[in-house]
Amino acid sequence: MERKKLRQLNIGQLVIAFVIIVAVCALSSILFFRLDLTSEKRHTLTKTTKELIQHTDADINITIYIEGDNLPLGFKKLKNAAKELLDEMKAYSNSKIVYSFVNPSESDDKAVRFKMYTELQKMGIQPIELKEKTAKGSSSQSYIFPGAVIRYKDQAIAVNLLKNNQMLSADMNLNFSEQALEYEFTNALTKLKAKKIHQIAFIEGHGELSEAEVFDMERTLGEYYDIKRGAINGKSGSLDSFSVVIVAKPTKPFDERDKFVIDQYLMKGGKIVWMVDGAIIDNDSLSRSNTVVAVGNPLNLEDQLFKYGVRINQDLVEDYICAPIGVNTPTPNGQSSIQLFPWHYAPLIITENKHPINRFISIIKTNFVSSIDTVGNSSLIKKTALLTTTSQTKRVQLPSVVSLLDLNQSKKNDFTQAPATIAVLLEGQFESIYRNRPVSNLIRENIPPVEQSKSTAMIFISDGDMARNDLQANGEAYPLGFDKKTKKNYAGNKEFLLNCINYLCDDKGLMSLRLREIKMRVLDKKLISEEGTLVKTMNVLIPLLIVIALGLVYHWRRKSMFK
Repeated sequence: MERKKLRQLNIGQLVIAFVIIVAVCALSSILFFRLDLTSEKRHTLTKTTKELIQHTDADINITIYIEGDNLPLGFKKLKNAAKELLDEMKAYSNSKIVYSFVNPSESDDKAVRFKMYTELQKMGIQPIELKEKTAKGSSSQSYIFPGAVIRYKDQAIAVNLLKNNQMLSADMNLNFSEQALEYEFTNALTKLKAKKIHQIAFIEGHGELSEAEVFDMERTLGEYYDIKRGAINGKSGSLDSFSVVIVAKPTKPFDERDKFVIDQYLMKGGKIVWMVDGAIIDNDSLSRSNTVVAVGNPLNLEDQLFKYGVRINQDLVEDYICAPIGVNTPTPNGQSSIQLFPWHYAPLIITENKHPINRFISIIKTNFVSSIDTVGNSSLIKKTALLTTTSQTKRVQLPSVVSLLDLNQSKKNDFTQAPATIAVLLEGQFESIYRNRPVSNLIRENIPPVEQSKSTAMIFISDGDMARNDLQANGEAYPLGFDKKTKKNYAGNKEFLLNCINYLCDDKGLMSLRLREIKMRVLDKKLISEEGTLVKTMNVLIPLLIVIALGLVYHWRRKSMFK
């Protein structure tokens, strides 16, 4: 009798389990939901990404070039992370996202491989060279293209998925790359689907960088925004239609009418990026004579910026961590060659990843940069340092002699001053510089000036060359951040400025992705080297012991039930 009741109970439980499974399957075909049980929600897409891919009227084809049998472990992790992310995006896009992994080195034909490499590099995907030793002791050379090409309708865009900060270890770069995957894919899709609703203005008329000198920056911003250039000419309201105004390396003083127009643009909620040098350096004279005198840069903006809460000091910041400079050096055979020397007037900036603007940014190269102080104590303004030099800094007051003859003369002990801020974000409500001042001579229309701004933001950068690209002999522009003398590319310059504009244009949903942090559970290499055998043994034995223990408990329970 007991056996019969037990059999009936088991059959009943089986029927109930079957009904539950069928019900869950039926509901899942109607309702769409996904569960993420990780603590940091690493498999959950942000609202920005979901909204972007759910409103897609055509297929999005993504080709990822991280593939091959001999991928290093770190790149295998990056590939798997990309696959997991794309699977999640595909699910939310109603299968509009189609992706594939391709090995660009798969062909045995050298010419075919070279053609593929060339096409990928032309699109902007930078290769990583790997050198490996074979079993016979010889070395082999291969390339990995850690990037993707995204195609939407008749457009295509390339994305570099590897963060290659030369100041960080390979593991750290791969970890940062994994954290930034969602941002990189979402940012690229935003470009492809962008409707240019923001207008950006580059101000002219005060000796600012020419159109050719900011060609690459304008081209990059043009993928998102409508770019204009022009002089203010003291015309009230001439800036009001622009979301952001850029002042890029002015070299001539501003007259009061232009200052008033800029001030009132800010008071109405306009946003400004100031790239203003604290010092004047004649680079041509430095190249010809090897020595030049650096002096202050009088732009008649000092009172205006001070009122807003910033002072760009008349000094030069040197840093022990710096970019090299190429100098023509005679050789014993009477020829000359380019030799690289540390150039302490070109600090290299490594950001602290604490703000959406500077998170995951590559190394930034600066040139003849000055320090920035924030002034005033208004509770209505929030001040955030975006870029700072290292703790191995030296500040030189102006006027000062800058000489190529001093190369390699500085010692590490000379750089002992505290880090200098060279870029700062100010957000809040600003007071007009023309408050309680007569302005009748500055106003062409009979409109009273606004004396307190709406909530807005400004970014101050004490390096006017931050947005300047070098030019080739034929007048074409090098990429922003590329140093034509040393042939090094500092991608952080463009990344940083683009993030500044995105942030000011209120693309906060996209920018918030940059703050997302995924915990990287990296193996403790020291522990592995010291106790690797013990750890491996425990990983094998403990699961087996658990299974055996559960089996014994189950056997004991069944035996006790049928006594």
